[in-house]
Amino acid sequence: MDGWAAKTVKESDLKPPLISDCSRKRRLLNTIGVSRGFGDHHLFTVDDHLPIKPFLSSVPEVRVFDLRQLDVLSDKDILIIASDGLWDVLSNEDAGLIVRSSLSATEQSEQSRYSMAAQELAIAARGYPSGSNGHRWTMNSGGGASTDDITV
Repeated sequence: MDGWAAKTVKESDLKPPLISDCSRKRRLLNTIGVSRGFGDHHLFTVDDHLPIKPFLSSVPEVRVFDLRQLDVLSDKDILIIASDGLWDVLSNEDAGLIVRSSLSATEQSEQSRYSMAAQELAIAARGYPSGSNGHRWTMNSGGGASTDDITV
């Protein structure tokens, strides 16, 4: 199947295996993360060899918030925009601690302080080589590191 196709998803479609949920990782047809449809036009499911494309939408869900109008934010709050390669292995709390630690260790006049914080997040999620052949990556906590692309 080439080109784009459209399908109206009904309530009866929203049951396994169309969308499955394994902890924080939601999967479409038990194959692709629901937020990862870009560039996967020719992807098929492993078991049934079904095309994924009819179930993907190129229209993002967008919500706009004027953060200046929220009374609950303070100067200590941070916003981290990152891909699932980071969020699959780091909690919101851990990511916040890493960024706050990085920002507190640099001068406010330092122009690269936010880039340095982003690099520290990526390094924390990627982990370090371990094992006898160095092909396994683990995080400082001992858990498995991300093997996915990481964008911060």
